[in-house]
Amino acid sequence: AWPPMGIERVPLAWPLSSTLVIGLSSLCFSLFRAKGHRVWFLLSFLFGMSYFFCQYSLWNTLAGLGIYQGTGTFGSFLYALTWIHAAHMALGILGFVIGMKKDLTESADYFLNFGRLWHFLGIIWLVLFAVCFLY
Repeated sequence: AWPPMGIERVPLAWPLSSTLVIGLSSLCFSLFRAKGHRVWFLLSFLFGMSYFFCQYSLWNTLAGLGIYQGTGTFGSFLYALTWIHAAHMALGILGFVIGMKKDLTESADYFLNFGRLWHFLGIIWLVLFAVCFLY
């Protein structure tokens, strides 16, 4: 059984919020690539940053439910996957910071490849959301 017997189901508010902001970030990045306006790049960055607020709130919710990284397989699984994903998102944020210093016309390859990474992180989160929270 998932979650294991005796462990409360995790409320969907924060995981769903994380999903929403990652989706909006990906959408804004796609608009940036299509239109070339820096405002879309900045919005994508801001939505990406708000993911960390959602994750922090999720971890606080888990702690409030008594689910910690040492709470058996369920807690270990949730924290490990969400921490690893957050670490990769942090690297993606670094990619945004680097991209803010680049010229749009001279760095088309950078933005293409970075976009692939950013969208991939969004897809991975969707899988994690489905596996970890829609059980």
